[in-house]
Amino acid sequence: MLGEQLAAWRSRGSRLASPDAAVVLGALVLALMIAEPLLASLARQSVNASNGSVPVWFSAAFGVVGLVVAMREPRNPLGWIILAVAGFWALSEDASFYVVADYRLRHGGLPLGWVALLAQPGWAAAIVLTGLIVFLFPDGRLPAPGWRWVLRAYLGVAALWALGTAVVTIGAIVGRRIAVDSSGNLLLGHPGGFGAWWVSFGALFFPLLALGWVAAVTAQALSWRRASSERRQQLSWLMAGSVVAGACLAISTGHLFGHSEVGRIAAGVVFAGILAIPACLGVAILRYRLAADPVVINDGE
Repeated sequence: MLGEQLAAWRSRGSRLASPDAAVVLGALVLALMIAEPLLASLARQSVNASNGSVPVWFSAAFGVVGLVVAMREPRNPLGWIILAVAGFWALSEDASFYVVADYRLRHGGLPLGWVALLAQPGWAAAIVLTGLIVFLFPDGRLPAPGWRWVLRAYLGVAALWALGTAVVTIGAIVGRRIAVDSSGNLLLGHPGGFGAWWVSFGALFFPLLALGWVAAVTAQALSWRRASSERRQQLSWLMAGSVVAGACLAISTGHLFGHSEVGRIAAGVVFAGILAIPACLGVAILRYRLAADPVVINDGE
C-alpha cells in the first residue's frame, strides 16, 4: 500500500509537479513568512523566539533548500516535503501570533480566530515531515523493504496525534471554552474523557517521534555498506545533520534552560542547531548533485 502510494507520486509527477508549481508553492511559503512580523506586532510579540516561537529565518532555510530541489527535480518528493516543512512552520507561527492576538489580547474579537486555532499545531506536521525526509533520502524510497512497518508506525503516531488535536480543538471551539498560552497553544485545564486521553498521549508524542528519527537514521546507516561512493558522501552529510538536529531537538524539548537571558540565548543557539538538517541537505544537493540523481520511488514492495 505504502509503495503504491509513493509510486503514484511518480506516475502523476509530470502533471502535478513542475518547476512552475515549485515557484508557486515557494511564493506561498514566502508570503506566510512575510506575514510573521506583521502578525507578531499584532500579538505584541517578537519573531525571535522569545516566547518559544520559531523565528522566520528557520522556515526560510527549509524553504530555500526545498525550492531548489523541487525546481531541479520536481519528481523527487523530497523537495516538496522540504518545502512543506517550511510551509507548516511558517503557517504555525502565523497562526500562533493571530491566536494570541485574538484570544489573549482581544478576547475573541478578531475574525476567523478559530481557523488560526486549528492551524496552530502545524509545527507538529513540520517535525514529522522532517523525519520523513530522513527516511526517504536521497531518492524518495526507503533504504530497505523491511523498514516499511517502521515508517507506517511513525506516520500512524503522527496521524493519531493530529486527529486527537483536531477533535479536542473543535470541541473547545464549539463549546466556546478557548484559553491559550503566550505561544498560542490551547489550554485544556483539567480535561476528562477524550481530552484526558489526548493529554496522556501527547506526553508520549515527542518520545515516539524521537524513536522514529532514530529509526530513520539507523535505516540509512545500515544501507551504508551497499551504497555507492557518492551516496556514501550524501549519507555522511545526512547523518551528520540528523545527529546534530536530533540532539538539539531533544535538548530544546527537555526544558533544560531557564527563563534568564542567558538561558534564552542558549536555547536559541540549540534551536538553531536544528538547521543542520536543511544545511546538510543543501550541501548534498550542491556538492554531490543529488537533485540530478535518477528517482525511483519505491519502498520495496
